[in-house]
Amino acid sequence: MKKALFVLFCALTVMALPLSAQTRALLTIDCNETGASVFINGRLAGYTNPQFSQSLSSAVYSIKVEKTGFVSFESQVRMSGRNLVIPVKLVPEGGQTGGERRLEPPRVIGQPAPERPFNYTIRSNVNGADVSIDGRLVGKTPLVLELKSGSYDLAISAPGYVSQRQRINIKETGTYTVNLVPEKVSFSIRSNVQGAEVLINGTSVGRTPFRSELNKGTFQVTVRAPGYVNYEAQHALSENQTIDINLVPAKASLTVVVPVNLLDRTNRRDRVQLLVDNVPQTGLSAELDPGRRTIKLVSGALVIENTLIVEAGKSYSLELNASLLIR
Repeated sequence: MKKALFVLFCALTVMALPLSAQTRALLTIDCNETGASVFINGRLAGYTNPQFSQSLSSAVYSIKVEKTGFVSFESQVRMSGRNLVIPVKLVPEGGQTGGERRLEPPRVIGQPAPERPFNYTIRSNVNGADVSIDGRLVGKTPLVLELKSGSYDLAISAPGYVSQRQRINIKETGTYTVNLVPEKVSFSIRSNVQGAEVLINGTSVGRTPFRSELNKGTFQVTVRAPGYVNYEAQHALSENQTIDINLVPAKASLTVVVPVNLLDRTNRRDRVQLLVDNVPQTGLSAELDPGRRTIKLVSGALVIENTLIVEAGKSYSLELNASLLIR
């Protein structure tokens, strides 16, 4: 008979093994009073001294702590495989109104209490840049955020600048500074005059044909070459751009000088007519296009004609000279 009971006991022990293997954790009642009765699911489990602890499997339990002359404490606790500490403050009867009971949030033994957020400052070389945390826009630089410890995806962007993305780890109060780099675009200039000088915002940067990488923005562009009218214009660069420039030859200037000794009282200068390529001019000066030009002076029956090779941008002065040749 004894042998049968021993076999039965062993069988029961083997069957109980899976139950004991369930996840268990320690529940601790931290009470301000010694000798208070602790009930778990309505059954007396022990007394505070002033703490009471018991190992429990994962489940929801009804907890009651009571002592004669004090208002009872009751609550429900969910055990999930982690040690829990429940602070219980028993209040003498009549010491508070309405039988008030208060349960402070339980904390996990062996792990730090919830941390307060850290003030984290984000700065950028571009004020007003957008700041996003984990894909959500949270403000513009400079910005102070309250962040709990942990890792976050930080993104900072601004028009005309390359966006910056980085994973940041928050462990304490700190500052993160981002230097946004301007976006660059390709800018090319072609001209009908090879080797024309190119200036950007007044600074010489090269000669045509010209190509460079420039930051996005608006620039004053000047292209110049000897004998040609300067090209000047503003260009707003938001994408790759190529411009073709046709430099126009500069005009030459012509002035005719009539000495006083060639004029008498009745033959005034305003009676001398200047013609360029047979086109009458106003007065004794004119602007000439580059090339071969026929210059003619007419005063009464006197006509003087000559051919002039005009170079762009030059100034010419023609002076009448009369002399008597004796043979």
